[in-house]
Amino acid sequence: MLLGPGSGELLTRVELELPGPGTGHGFCEIANRADDFATAAATALVTVDDRGACSQARLALAGVGGRPVRCEPAEELCRGERLEGAELDAIGRAVAEAVEPEDDAFVSAAYRTRAASVCAVRALADGARRARGEPS
Repeated sequence: MLLGPGSGELLTRVELELPGPGTGHGFCEIANRADDFATAAATALVTVDDRGACSQARLALAGVGGRPVRCEPAEELCRGERLEGAELDAIGRAVAEAVEPEDDAFVSAAYRTRAASVCAVRALADGARRARGEPS
C-alpha cells in the first residue's frame, strides 16, 4: 500500500533531517551501459569520530533483490574502523554473505553478488573519506 495525498491534495513540502558534521556519503553502481538499470548499486552514509573512525554507517544495496535492502551485518563491521584496506575486504565479504540475488537473463547471481560487494566497499570508502574531509 502506498501512502500519499488524498484525492485532490498536493504534496508541497517534505522535511528531512540533514546529517551532522563529520558525515559523508558514497554511491557506486555497476551497469552494462549508461542509462541501464544497475546490475548492483550501493549507497552509504558514514559518520566518523574525532579520530576519523566510523561511529555510524548506513549501507543500502540495490539490484540484489526485488527492492533496495539495508545491509546491517556490514554496517556493524564498520563501527570503530577507519574503513581502509583489510577492514574493507572483511566488509565486502560480509556483504557477499548477506545478499541472495537470483540469476536473470543478463547476469548470474554470483556476478551480481560480487558486484554488490564491490559497490558496497567503494560507497563506504567514499563516504568515510568525505566524512573526514579528504578528497574522494
